[in-house]
Amino acid sequence: MKFSLYTQTENQPLFHWVRRELHECFDFIMHEPPPDEILALLEGADSLRS
Repeated sequence: MKFSLYTQTENQPLFHWVRRELHECFDFIMHEPPPDEILALLEGADSLRS
């Protein structure tokens, strides 16, 4: 997934493009199981906090 402002088309407002990209990211985060690296980082952060 690329985050490049240059992929926006001339007739599409930047706001709508960014919002669409954020929705795609959110859907990806909500529906994909997180990788083991991220889970390990989260567990490490929790143990540091307690």
